[in-house]
Amino acid sequence: MRSCRSWTMLFVTCAALALGSCADEGPESPVAVARWPRITPDYAGIIVPPNVAPLNFTIDEPGERYVVKVYSASGKPIEVATRTGQIVIPEKRWKDLLTANAGGELSVDVYVKTEDGQWNRYETIANAIAEDPIDSHLVYRFMTPSSYFPKPMQI
Repeated sequence: MRSCRSWTMLFVTCAALALGSCADEGPESPVAVARWPRITPDYAGIIVPPNVAPLNFTIDEPGERYVVKVYSASGKPIEVATRTGQIVIPEKRWKDLLTANAGGELSVDVYVKTEDGQWNRYETIANAIAEDPIDSHLVYRFMTPSSYFPKPMQI
């Protein structure tokens, strides 16, 4: 019984080492590109409320792999890697990062691996984080063409 357990532990350790050695380590010594990356929607130079949902986006640069690092002065940075260019930021970590840095700056680094295996690093996208949260509800006034005449107001 003890021998079986030893073999199992040896197998699990070898498998973990083999899988770990196959992983792509990400952008090492990337080439600097002197412009912002093309992303949709364009979230460059904006003010982000601290209670807004994650600002997911798509990277419109040709490449095989994409890595995005979202960080600020305090809190744990968020790193997202994908092969499609669609960046989906985890909601809980996004909320924690924005809450910890309300009134500060939010930075986004974008790395793209090109067809020839070279990593490109684009200029950092810097956004401001607002100190005050946005309202949780919006109210719209019901307006028809006849609303221009005096009558009781409706919501």
